[in-house]
Amino acid sequence: MRTYIMVVLLGCLILSSVHPSESQGIRIWTEKGCDATYSPGEVVKIHYSFDRPGWSRLFKLYPDSHEEEISGWRYFSTGGEFTELHTLGPECGKITFTIRFYEDMGFCPLCIPCHVCGPPVIYVSQTGYSMCSITVVCDLSSALYTDKKEYLAGIDSLAHISLHITDIQGFPQDVDTVVMDVNGDEIAAVKESPGVYTATYYLANRKQGVYVVTASIFKRGHPPERETSAFKIVIPVTISLSTERQAYTHEDQVTIRAEVKNPSLKGVSGLHFDVSVGDALIPFIDKGGGIYEAQVPLTAHEIGEYHADIVNMEQYVRVDRVYRATFRVTGRPELLFTVPDLIEVSSGSQANISLHISNNGQGDATCINLMLESPPGVDIQALSGYAFTLPPGGQSDGVIFMKGMEEGQYSLTIHATYEDVGGTHYTASHVFTVQVTSQFPVLLIVGLAMCGVIGVGVIIILLRNRTQSTHHNS
Repeated sequence: MRTYIMVVLLGCLILSSVHPSESQGIRIWTEKGCDATYSPGEVVKIHYSFDRPGWSRLFKLYPDSHEEEISGWRYFSTGGEFTELHTLGPECGKITFTIRFYEDMGFCPLCIPCHVCGPPVIYVSQTGYSMCSITVVCDLSSALYTDKKEYLAGIDSLAHISLHITDIQGFPQDVDTVVMDVNGDEIAAVKESPGVYTATYYLANRKQGVYVVTASIFKRGHPPERETSAFKIVIPVTISLSTERQAYTHEDQVTIRAEVKNPSLKGVSGLHFDVSVGDALIPFIDKGGGIYEAQVPLTAHEIGEYHADIVNMEQYVRVDRVYRATFRVTGRPELLFTVPDLIEVSSGSQANISLHISNNGQGDATCINLMLESPPGVDIQALSGYAFTLPPGGQSDGVIFMKGMEEGQYSLTIHATYEDVGGTHYTASHVFTVQVTSQFPVLLIVGLAMCGVIGVGVIIILLRNRTQSTHHNS
């Protein structure tokens, strides 16, 4: 009896010592194929097939090398293709699915029948297997922030940068290394709290423009990750435009001056922008110290009022306010004079003659100066009262003070010199006639009048004396 038991045990050891091998008739794969990548929580469709009937068991080998059975014993009466659904957990890395195939070995021929022990035992043996590996990529979720999207040059001194790292379920995750840089300049990242890394970037003396922040994230068991963000440094400025004069002619070239200052009232140089006047666009030239100038020819500009404004300011300059310049383009002035057609003045007497001046041109008349040319028979004592500047359509009145010297008729000439707003000189003249009459008829009339007055007085005195004599004789 003891010998029989030893034989049975020896037979069982022989059966268990058979090592199965990977068989072409046994296959396993996933819907994406072996060596595919999946994410945590994703459902994997595991396909496997056999070319003969038998038993199967499905195993899962985790990245940490421990193995679990995910589908127990199943019997298939015929060969064919079968599918198993499996939901992935948060495991990250390489996972291997193994399908093991077992065949029925029949009843044990070495066993002693025992009818009171229950039904007979069926023995199976693993005769093959197949393996399929996938990779679960647990992408870390990361977000890179700056405390502002736009910083003001000369005002903001620091940019505060923070990197937040979580797993796919939103829980903070620490990593092995975080490397940060701004436009290639490396900055130190410090862990502030679980999953939060911060850095500081100094903004002093930085040029305006876009700055790209890059964070490289390294953690064992995860592929390297890279996160980027960007911010801008802008220059806030106030621009004051001015011109040398308020009015110009078509022959002029107006110089427009731009004074650019930051909020600290310091001049800002090195900018590129244009001035707009009507349809003309002229680039400003940097004169240094925040002063810019542009020369605008006015040949093609019509008469009227114009506003100078800035356009095409370069990127990353924030124009908070523009004080625009206003000027006029005018035409030529034209002065006309009006005096009485014939002026009579007695010899030796004075006369005040009114003079009317009007500007019938299309431009301002400035620096008006009048002179009178007269012969010796008329003495011009003064010419005053008129305006020295007349706008288009403007009018003014003056007075000519003269004295008749010798009897006769004389031609007098008014000479005028004036300028337009551009300083161009113009002249005008006007001729009028003065008649100087003799004073004798006047003296005769005055003498006769005086004689008449004296005669009437004498008659009155004689009559009064006669009346008094009559009363006395009575």
